[in-house]
Amino acid sequence: MDWTGFDVAAVDLHRDKLSRPFGRAARVFRNKAAGRPLAIGEFGGCTCQGAADRGGSGFDITDYSGDQPHVNGDYVRDEAEQAREITQCLDIFDAGGADTAFVQTFVQPVSPWNPAPRFDFDLASYSVARSFTGRLGVLVKELPKVPWDTIEHGSTYPDMPWEPKESFRAVAAWNAAH
Repeated sequence: MDWTGFDVAAVDLHRDKLSRPFGRAARVFRNKAAGRPLAIGEFGGCTCQGAADRGGSGFDITDYSGDQPHVNGDYVRDEAEQAREITQCLDIFDAGGADTAFVQTFVQPVSPWNPAPRFDFDLASYSVARSFTGRLGVLVKELPKVPWDTIEHGSTYPDMPWEPKESFRAVAAWNAAH
């Protein structure tokens, strides 16, 4: 990429099972930035076991065909894996010379948490905050066969329809240390 026409060089970097040791990638992009700030525009991981190996396709565990979307297998919620993946990537980007990195994403309202694993769309979410269905509005009416919980709110911020995940706290701790 020729970055001469840009003020900032930016790339999205999701790692997966095949690209796990991708520390070299950040250094290569740092060198290609030709003196411009390097921003990692998007990176992260989903909230289920094995998501770190799936990388940028971690969201692909949800089946949206038909009138009752659902998680397409038996996945186990693993907020610790998500937090590890994010902080490991932050360490790699920092060591590789990136100037900034943006975690994908704060909250995904259309991928809400549900106590029933088959409908826990947050398992396929890259967000660092667990969303509750109270934000979905008309989508709840359009997909009536999904057992949405439309009244739950977070406990950390009781007036908000989201709750920080372990990865939220991990990113905050990483930033505080750097």
